[in-house]
Amino acid sequence: MVDRYAPIVRNFNFPLGMYLKGHGRFYRHYKELEKNQWLSEDEVKALQWSRLKTLLEHAYTHQPHWKKVFKGLGMEPGDIKSMADFQKLPVLTKKDLQENSDELLDPTLDKKSLIENASGGSTGEPTVFYQDTERNYRQAMDQIRHDRWSGWDIGEKFAILWGANHEFKKYEKFMEKVNNALFFRRIPLDAFDLTEDKMRTYLEVLKKENPTVLQAYAQAMVLFAQFIEREKLSVKPLQLKGIISSAEKLYDHQRELIERVFNCKVFDRYGSREVGLVSSECDKFEGVHLNADNVVVEFLKEDGIPCNPGETGRVVVTDLWNKVMPFIRYDMGDMGIFLEEKCSCGRGFPLMKCVEGRTADFIRLKNGKLIHGEYFTHLFYGVQGIREFQLIQKTENHMEFKIVKAGEVEEEKLEEAFKKMHAFMDASDIKIQISYVDKIEKPRSGKLRFTISEIPTL
Repeated sequence: MVDRYAPIVRNFNFPLGMYLKGHGRFYRHYKELEKNQWLSEDEVKALQWSRLKTLLEHAYTHQPHWKKVFKGLGMEPGDIKSMADFQKLPVLTKKDLQENSDELLDPTLDKKSLIENASGGSTGEPTVFYQDTERNYRQAMDQIRHDRWSGWDIGEKFAILWGANHEFKKYEKFMEKVNNALFFRRIPLDAFDLTEDKMRTYLEVLKKENPTVLQAYAQAMVLFAQFIEREKLSVKPLQLKGIISSAEKLYDHQRELIERVFNCKVFDRYGSREVGLVSSECDKFEGVHLNADNVVVEFLKEDGIPCNPGETGRVVVTDLWNKVMPFIRYDMGDMGIFLEEKCSCGRGFPLMKCVEGRTADFIRLKNGKLIHGEYFTHLFYGVQGIREFQLIQKTENHMEFKIVKAGEVEEEKLEEAFKKMHAFMDASDIKIQISYVDKIEKPRSGKLRFTISEIPTL
């Protein structure tokens, strides 16, 4: 079925709406992003380096943390003339964010004028950070570019099997519904509550709305595909052009399952709330393209020495656009490989391979609910004083919650989070054992699993 409304949104509603809202410069930024992907490798590097130098100058001038770092090294931003010079700066960790958040901000700015954001802790280490409208709109335009790689275009319907409840709630408001219908055409589906009844409903919604693309948590999409295949359900007349998998590690056998059930290609994507989109696949599937005009990505050995192409190393990212709270050389807590090969698509962006992504186990309840592990990280948005956490499901009605403190925990907010958790699970017989511990042991990969289920999910 031809979507006759999509060209109207793409060519009229969306650009006009951006200009009427005073965001014309961001629409122009989107047009620039479209051109940037076809720059040569050398041109991309030059653009990236120019933006990095601008960010470093700004951080040195406006953020006490980075001025202190430069002074401690006996350097100024002008002394950084190569990547080797840049890599003299220390790696920024989640612990740094938790303990030095005020020094990472421009002290002349009022926090109320900024956008408070939070990572629930993909590695079990929750963090609160700040951005401004400028950075967020640039990131939104950036995402549009990469969404188009999957076969979608502006104006077409876009389904999201995701779990950011605080973002989904905006779709409940009348004006947001109007805004969504006129400009974005998003179809939100809650990945935090995957009962069989919900998955059956989601399939019917998708068949009725027939979006071009579906973006989802990797493991949520796997469960959805397994359910459809197990129940022998038909996906017709749904005709997805692509499925975007993100937030977790996607394994080859899982990709094959999803592609088989939905009869379309799966595009893997990697990023985080802190630094935005880091890399994504194009339709050649020869690697994951680094988002090189918006971030700088390094791959480091344990001693901090840069990896050679083909070697596995820690992924360290610099966001080139967040100037109110710069993420410079930020340790993502993941492992990846820089690929020397060039993609046959012709884009000048280099390639990487994700080795260890974020893995969240689903929690299974007696009432049939399957709760995505990311749900529990979102509980801690805005709760200060938690350095790390880990939820272990022992049985269907017994969970152990380990917490490593980072100063005083906001007990009222923590108690409220657990109340929400009980209400959401809708299971009063579940016993939650809360333990404050000094340390949570990590697996050999060094990456903390923030939720672990010791019972099978299916």
